[in-house]
Amino acid sequence: MSYYRNLPRRSEGGSLKTRYSTIDWESCIKKLPVYLPILDATCAPSNIRYPQDISLLNESREKLKTIIIRFCKAYGLPYPRMYRRQARKNYLALAKSRKRSPKKIRAAIRKQLSYVKRDIKYLDGFMSDGYAPVAKEIKQLLTIYKVYEQQNTCIKIKSIVLRIKS
Repeated sequence: MSYYRNLPRRSEGGSLKTRYSTIDWESCIKKLPVYLPILDATCAPSNIRYPQDISLLNESREKLKTIIIRFCKAYGLPYPRMYRRQARKNYLALAKSRKRSPKKIRAAIRKQLSYVKRDIKYLDGFMSDGYAPVAKEIKQLLTIYKVYEQQNTCIKIKSIVLRIKS
């Protein structure tokens, strides 16, 4: 919250009200010095997260799961195997661990990539049969495809130039 402190506030009549008296708008503008914003620790947003590759893949897998379930409900298709519980368990095993070795991180990313790849195959099969996603889901799918491709190349090459980070 960066705001100018002790500034007069505007009342309903058009004049400005402070704690002590009512001030005319014109005279207030002339009297006000140039204020600098006050920045303090309360200004920092608290909902920023810094996702890592494993959390991006898990989020992609969860979104794919909801899209697949919507497809199956909307068109009356049978649910495919998605190994949801196992995938969540594998993700949480790494997310909750205190010390993450590079070997464990790569193994967990490979597992999540395989789950995402399987779900993408299911969706491609549905779309090749003529079923179409909703407009909102198209953007999500394009982002998920991009994340999958980037993470797949990261695992193979171990570096990438332009990468999705959130």
